[in-house]
Amino acid sequence: MKEIVYSKDKLRRRIFLISSLMAVVAIVAILLLFNHTIHLLIINEIDKELITEVKKFNSVLENRDVDFQRKIGGFRKDLSFLVINRDNNGIFMESFNLEDAAVIIRKASDSKKKVLDVVIVPNKRYHLMISEIPKNSLFPDGSRLLVAKDISYIANTKYFSSYIMAMTMLLLIAFFVGMINFTMEKIFTALRELDDFGMALQGEKVPDLSLRFDKRYGNNEIDTLINTINHSLDSMEDSFKKMEEFSSNVSHELKTPMTSMKSMIEIELSKDRTKEEYQETLIRVLEEMDWLIGITRDLLTLTKNPQRIKEIFEPLKLSKLGEEICDIMEIIAIDQGIDLKCDFSSIEDALVMGDGNSLKQAIMNLINNSVKYNRERGSIWVYGEKTEELVKIVVEDSGIGIKKENISRVTERFFREDNVRTVKKTGVGLGLSLVKHILQLHGGELEIQSEEGHGSIFKISLPKYSEGG
Repeated sequence: MKEIVYSKDKLRRRIFLISSLMAVVAIVAILLLFNHTIHLLIINEIDKELITEVKKFNSVLENRDVDFQRKIGGFRKDLSFLVINRDNNGIFMESFNLEDAAVIIRKASDSKKKVLDVVIVPNKRYHLMISEIPKNSLFPDGSRLLVAKDISYIANTKYFSSYIMAMTMLLLIAFFVGMINFTMEKIFTALRELDDFGMALQGEKVPDLSLRFDKRYGNNEIDTLINTINHSLDSMEDSFKKMEEFSSNVSHELKTPMTSMKSMIEIELSKDRTKEEYQETLIRVLEEMDWLIGITRDLLTLTKNPQRIKEIFEPLKLSKLGEEICDIMEIIAIDQGIDLKCDFSSIEDALVMGDGNSLKQAIMNLINNSVKYNRERGSIWVYGEKTEELVKIVVEDSGIGIKKENISRVTERFFREDNVRTVKKTGVGLGLSLVKHILQLHGGELEIQSEEGHGSIFKISLPKYSEGG
């Protein structure tokens, strides 16, 4: 148990570290992107301002009648203007000091860009736009206009916003790390408790499949997992109970004929017998052997791999199978004084998809049951029916019938009614369970209608097969 908990705690630490790292990286990336986006938006707005002022400046130069000095004084005071000639010498300056202008001219001369940032000193920065001046009477040809805005305040703004974002980032990281830890704690608490439940389920010697995990955590995934585990335990417990019951019944049914044969042989060996007496005993032993072989054959059918049976499915005429079975069973029915009549004309052309041998066994079991449990000089009527989707074979008899409360149980393995257990060699209760098993493999159903003392009706329904698909 300690190893399991340690393993889960180790996994928890790994998940926690990875999740926390991913949360930190995501938050840092988002905040940095946000900060960078804000900076770009500010610069973009400044660019628009500079473009507007460049156009104004050029429009003033194009108008010869305008007083340039007075007009330039009406431009924005937060912007600086500088005009340089072809030789990169300053010939006009507004709102610049000489030191700043010298640096601006040198940076503009070395750069081929039309927009650039110029750092004067570490805490002083200009955003600069360079434009060719149109031909005019004030400045020589080839002169360029440099319009700049002091963006030193952006550094302070970025510092302040970075501080705010850093604090926000730390709070977000702390929140997400706390949430991750809280979630991990809930998940691994549930897993540890499930481990404890698993240990209790194993028991000291044999598993206790009656236990169920009743606790819920309000988490859909975990609660769904718990429900799945409990459902699996229900299925396992039910399967084990059925296996125990099945094994017990098989042991009992196999033990009966073997004990009978052993007793007969021991009696015969206890003293000398005549030839006729030995012959009579051997016949009885042979009957018991046939009985034992029949049980084994039925059990093997029940335990066959369904997939292998489905692999040999083919289109079949159910009417043809029914006629072949009736030819065989008619002899047995006559021997028992039973009147057997068959009519499959209504399903003559109907096809089903399946295994012929398995379906023969199912139909034969039904007719054989009707022969066994019929009245003296009774009757059996076997006929076909069909609908748009189904093909049916109906076995109707005048036999002893089935009690109402037992109709739903007669297809259980090894189930026999009390009123037939006293009849020698009536079967072991596998016939109808075999029929149901075979029909389920073929996607069909078995319907039973019966009234005690008034006979029974068994209906086999199978999906109709169409050769066109």
